[in-house]
Amino acid sequence: MSRLFSIVVLLFCLMVGALQAQQLQGRVMDADGKPLPYASVYIKGSTRGTTANADGKYTLALAAGKYTVVCAFVGYTKREALVEIKSEGQTLDFELTVLQTQLSNVVVKVGAEDPAYAIIRKAIKNRKTHLAELKQWQVMVYMKGMIRTISMPKSIFGIKMDPNRDVVDSSGKGIIYFSESLTRYSRQLPNKYKEEVISAKLSGSSQGFGFNSPKDLEVNLYENNIALQGLSSRGFMSPISENALYFYKYKYEGTFYEDGLEISRIKVMPRRKYEPCFSGGYITIIEGSFRIHSAQLYLTKESQLQLVDSLELRQQMLPVGKGLWAPQQNHIVASFNVFGIRAVANFEAQYSDYDLDKPLDAVFKGNVVKVIDTAANKKTLAYWDSIRPMPLTAEEQMDYLRKDTLERKFKDPKYTDSLNKRSNKITAMKVLVRGGSVERTKKRMVYSYPGLLQSVQYNTVEGWVANFAPQIRRWGDTGSFRIEPVLRYGFGNKRLNAALTVAKNFGQNYRKRWGLSVSGGRMVMQINPSAPIEPLVNSIATLLYKRNFMKIYENTFVKASAGRTLLNGLRLNGTIKYEDRRPLDNTDTTYTWVKWNSRRFTSNYPEELPAGNFIRHQALITSATLTWQPGAKFMDYPNRRYNIGSDAPVFSLNLVKAWKNVLGSDANFSKWRVSMSDDFNMKLGGVVAYNAAVGGFINNSGVQLPDWQHFNGNQTLAASPYVNSYQLAPYYANSTKDRFFATGHLEWHLNGLLTNKIPLIRRWNWGLVTGSNAFFVDADRHYIEGFVGIENIFKSLRIDWVTGYDAQTNRTRSRIVIGLSGLFTGQGVQ
Repeated sequence: MSRLFSIVVLLFCLMVGALQAQQLQGRVMDADGKPLPYASVYIKGSTRGTTANADGKYTLALAAGKYTVVCAFVGYTKREALVEIKSEGQTLDFELTVLQTQLSNVVVKVGAEDPAYAIIRKAIKNRKTHLAELKQWQVMVYMKGMIRTISMPKSIFGIKMDPNRDVVDSSGKGIIYFSESLTRYSRQLPNKYKEEVISAKLSGSSQGFGFNSPKDLEVNLYENNIALQGLSSRGFMSPISENALYFYKYKYEGTFYEDGLEISRIKVMPRRKYEPCFSGGYITIIEGSFRIHSAQLYLTKESQLQLVDSLELRQQMLPVGKGLWAPQQNHIVASFNVFGIRAVANFEAQYSDYDLDKPLDAVFKGNVVKVIDTAANKKTLAYWDSIRPMPLTAEEQMDYLRKDTLERKFKDPKYTDSLNKRSNKITAMKVLVRGGSVERTKKRMVYSYPGLLQSVQYNTVEGWVANFAPQIRRWGDTGSFRIEPVLRYGFGNKRLNAALTVAKNFGQNYRKRWGLSVSGGRMVMQINPSAPIEPLVNSIATLLYKRNFMKIYENTFVKASAGRTLLNGLRLNGTIKYEDRRPLDNTDTTYTWVKWNSRRFTSNYPEELPAGNFIRHQALITSATLTWQPGAKFMDYPNRRYNIGSDAPVFSLNLVKAWKNVLGSDANFSKWRVSMSDDFNMKLGGVVAYNAAVGGFINNSGVQLPDWQHFNGNQTLAASPYVNSYQLAPYYANSTKDRFFATGHLEWHLNGLLTNKIPLIRRWNWGLVTGSNAFFVDADRHYIEGFVGIENIFKSLRIDWVTGYDAQTNRTRSRIVIGLSGLFTGQGVQ
């Protein structure tokens, strides 16, 4: 009976809906009958409208009555039609013709300035007025995003590409991302915004939400610098920016009229190649107010794009009341080629129901900038059909159908087992080089194992080493679970070491969830607990150059750590550990791949320190770290929260205490450290990153070498981590247990600044990077180095020339270091 009642209620609701609103549908075409994808269709005098899909088809739900329907497409003449909606749906097709402009009364003389410049100057003069007049608003944003691959290589860096053939066919073509969303978007200039996701649909995942974001697709051409998310840290100069005349040339294309407005069409061209500006396009300006009417702009590699090969931006503006104009539609199409994967991304944002008067103080209260409704991905097909402003194309309908079917297949144990069997297949590349994993989808578990290259090491203490460190991970709705065993055997000293780490997140409330880890065992560790020397780098240096940089000791330990977020942007982490530390000596090995009669292996302790190696001792140590980023922003998803940071620096306070005579502990010291780090985007000026710290020992009466303050040095050709180490400094010569020290790192990524003037380098999209690293202990122990380099070489490498001065030795050294950048680190991606 209840089921029958539900059916009756549903039918009644559908009947009522049919009486209240009918579908106006049709197709938008050009004069040749070809579809005009993503054309705007809206009701005159309102912000209510829709957008045609990729096939030029549109639908618009309207109540009974008479309407003037407007159809517009950038570069085409706008059309209006009077339609009366009665008790049944109606069809209204539009045929748009290429915009025909007239030169009005303008006379262009040979050698004279093009009339476009006078219009652009007036637009620039009024830019700040139009930027400030719309100070806050709330709008409904429907977004649709699709990424489709065009081709895909058989392998990348020797790793075989094995995509799911239900998604990507044998030729490498397929839709890898398709999503829709409806978001209530609140905005207050200059920096406040909030996205309230009402509904979201991700093809192939009933649990997913997609990554559509109105903020990422927001384009305000009244801003001086246009930042397009993920395309360039420098941004692109607006065609009507304060300094636009330095970057652009203009050509007057003529005038046309809409709704009694005289509108000028201006062709936009860059003055020089490889500048941070649009590569070309058109912008239309309303005469009198000199506000933007529409824009169609392009970016190419000559705009110093990094990951993207080309991009088209289309923006259509419309009046939203009070004499103000705002975007009705933003449309971006981008093509890219990364490691042979060629794809096209298509994102559309349709804006409707602008509210310029709504008080937004309550909306912006707190630090959450994006919140997704718990039922956002549980909407019915009928719901989506009712709110979707543009009909799905046949391809989009098929993608939903195919991937919904595929998702059901994923729930079939036989299908997931077959997929796991294929992806879990053990190959020579996995075993020898990169490692691999075995996934158990049903159990939500992954077993990872390292490759042989990652597991085999060589040092002067243990000789050849087998270091096997697999990992077991399990994830769920209330947190994750991780187990990391380590087995290590030294063939030179015939010593087996083993340790185990178990970590888990606790708590149903993701905002108050604790992270806890417990570990213990016996393991070989570097004297500097930051472990600045990579085992592979040390193995190569030892075998080829007889340089055993890494100094190690044996540690039998038990350790527990916990952490959680206390307040927005404030996090507390605490650790307690007990360690039995035993110094180690070199074995009698003289084995190397290259004979160096003039060199000897150094001892397994820092010979540059006069005190020699430490003695065996025990230490009970506690530490607490407070990390705070003012103004940190968050995104709230059902069951989880993401910290997306803020523009403010990250501050950190670390306190460490060793407890003498507790559980036999010999250590007796207290130390502190305060740090500040940040990176800020200067747009055309590039990106600056810095990391500064001060600290010292309050009590140093019982400090052994592993607890000293060490400065992460580097003595190899391979660059050590940037903005956290010193590329030429010795590893231990300046280590200290004094009451004060200071460190500083500064790095400036010019991201095309200056190099865009050098013909060959600018074509390759290489960028300059420069900066300095320094530390200070006292008048006799301080160090400073400066560097300049080229990054983003082949989208992945960075080469620096570094010069450093060490006051303790009164020596200056210079050499090259080579590291990773670009796609692997995010550094140098312009």
